[in-house]
Parts: sequence; structure tokens; C-alpha cells
Amino acid sequence: MNLMAQFKAIFGDSEADHAIRLNCDTLQYDQITSALGDYRIVIINTNKKRGLVDSEYNARRRECEAA
Repeated sequence: MNLMAQFKAIFGDSEADHAIRLNCDTLQYDQITSALGDYRIVIINTNKKRGLVDSEYNARRRECEAA
């Protein structure tokens, strides 16, 4: 479990139409308005493993550093 998940478990009872804004460096937090109207936030876990070794990420990074 990461810091944000633990923080949510302890401090997560936010007000309706509000979200927690958390600074992970200082652990300062407050609640901010998040009235979304007809919109919804959807979080999806695709279980797709990220593999930077198999991607072109390292080559792009080297090119950017060289530039």
C-alpha cells in the first residue's frame, strides 16, 4: 500500500463534492471542492505491467539529453 492509500484510509471521510489535496512531501492536506456535475472520475487498473526496458523510453531519453 502506498502513502496515498494509507492516508485515504485514515483521513478519507471527506465531505460530499470534495476531494483531499495532499502534499506527499509535507503531509499537509486540505479538502477542495470537486463538484463535477455530470462528469465522473473513473480509475481503472489494467494490470498491464510497465516495462521501460522493453520500450523506446531509454533511447528517447538519451536523445533528449544529447540535444
